[in-house]
Amino acid sequence: MADNYQCQRTRKRGVRQPYSNDIVSNIRDDVTNDRENTSNMSIYAKKRIELMCVVCGAPAIGYNFDQITCESCKAFFRRNALKSLGSFKCRCTGVSDVNIRNRKRCKACRLQKCFAKGMRKEWILSAEEKRSKKQKIEENRRLRQLNNYLTEFEEQDWDILDKIELAYVQSIKLNSPVGLPLYPSTRKLSSTSQLINEPMNIYSTRLITYFKQLPEFYELEEDDKLTLIKYNLFGLIFIRAILIYDPINDTYQEYGTNDCAFNVKDLVQCCSLYLKSTDSLRSFIDIVEYDRLVVKIILIIMLFSKGSSICSLKHPEPILKNNVEVYKSQNFYVELVWKYCEQKFGFLNGVKLFLRLVTCCMMAKMAAEEMQQHVENTLTAGELAPLMQSIIYLSSNVFN
Repeated sequence: MADNYQCQRTRKRGVRQPYSNDIVSNIRDDVTNDRENTSNMSIYAKKRIELMCVVCGAPAIGYNFDQITCESCKAFFRRNALKSLGSFKCRCTGVSDVNIRNRKRCKACRLQKCFAKGMRKEWILSAEEKRSKKQKIEENRRLRQLNNYLTEFEEQDWDILDKIELAYVQSIKLNSPVGLPLYPSTRKLSSTSQLINEPMNIYSTRLITYFKQLPEFYELEEDDKLTLIKYNLFGLIFIRAILIYDPINDTYQEYGTNDCAFNVKDLVQCCSLYLKSTDSLRSFIDIVEYDRLVVKIILIIMLFSKGSSICSLKHPEPILKNNVEVYKSQNFYVELVWKYCEQKFGFLNGVKLFLRLVTCCMMAKMAAEEMQQHVENTLTAGELAPLMQSIIYLSSNVFN
């Protein structure tokens, strides 16, 4: 009755009409036969896997040192096989064979039988070999996990990386500098105001255009957009500089464009603090040689870093209206850049590159803070372009 009721419950879900007695009877017979077949297969499987230790006759766990053994004989052989047989004194006193009951009486007889049955001491791993084997197992497990991880990355995130690259290219095309000569001309600057109003103003405009093309930034409330830009942009200019610095010619020029170059010597004469910033970039310039895309993603992460403003205490940072969305956006891009680094450079090299990027960002932020304080102390807001006023003195809307 119970089987009949269960079968009706199981089948009823897909069919509205009740079953006839013949159909129910057939179903019951099929279920009974399936159970009998499953039971027989289970018994057969149990019989098939019942192994006996060749040394003592106890239930075995599988092959160990080239023979089928139990856990006890396996451990015994590992502990004693590398010792000399002469170091064991026979205590057998008439015992004819080693079995599960007497296997612990005489080590000499037990070890002798292990060898007689074909167990091989050369298969015992040394401590170093054990460590090496464990490392290989862990590495293989990590590689399997990584392969699954990379497959997921390829399916979901490659198009996002393509859009990031396109957004950066568009930010340059849409903001060509006006009134500046084309490369190979080098623009000579002679004052701090020129330094801020020309190269920094250009790079700031391009950064804003870059960020405005990101869907996560675009969907934020206007006040939150304004806060993130005003309080983070000046520091991001110094991080972005790693993408445009040419260590051979010691100049700053937009990569892949005909923009004029800005000579570092002139920039340092305008503001001595620029030397410190350029020196820090030189120590991280190899990051760009690895991959420029990583730096472009880092810029996005730092944009969404609420509370990391370089501004002084006299410019308190407003509270965001939707702090949760900003936090989620930052986490999304952190995960993206980490997955990308791990995929392209491997786990260890990815970790090293990731840490160096973090260090680079910290140094760039420090350089930007010193520069901002210098500008505030030496220039008035009226001497700066409107955009630079808004991100240094926090006085106007950066989107105007």
